[in-house]
Amino acid sequence: SLQKLFILNMEANHFSPERWLLQPIALSDQTTKLYYQAGPICNSGLGKLSEDPNAKYDCIVAVSSLDNLVDQKVVPIPTILKLDIEGWEIKVLNGSKKLFLRHPPRLVIFEAFCNSDGEILDKDLLSFFISYGYSVRHIPRESGLILKSENYVAVNPDGGT
Repeated sequence: SLQKLFILNMEANHFSPERWLLQPIALSDQTTKLYYQAGPICNSGLGKLSEDPNAKYDCIVAVSSLDNLVDQKVVPIPTILKLDIEGWEIKVLNGSKKLFLRHPPRLVIFEAFCNSDGEILDKDLLSFFISYGYSVRHIPRESGLILKSENYVAVNPDGGT
């Protein structure tokens, strides 16, 4: 299972259990259940969530907002976020508005679709960070190439919590 694979990876990299927390919950902007379609074996990271019960799916997953998980103390208040969720980023961020108001993370590393100049295509994603006072910059690849999705960092000028 993916849970066992994650645990083996943590052990192989010598991360003690006190340093990580695994929750079998997908993040979004609501608390519900959604349909998960697994990615190909060669790149399982391409899996995706769908709200359409008629779409082909592999399993149904529990979904919650990050605000809900923090409020209920299921997870501690995060100081750094890493999002690589195939276009679902804005839903997770919208489900984290209380966190960004009360305890803004120091930084958020995220992947986003972009144009050939590396400019983020999803203007809502960029607007979210700017509305909370974050500066956003592209993390360039060593090769200098710009692909259809790139990595970015949003930095809280106040240093966060």
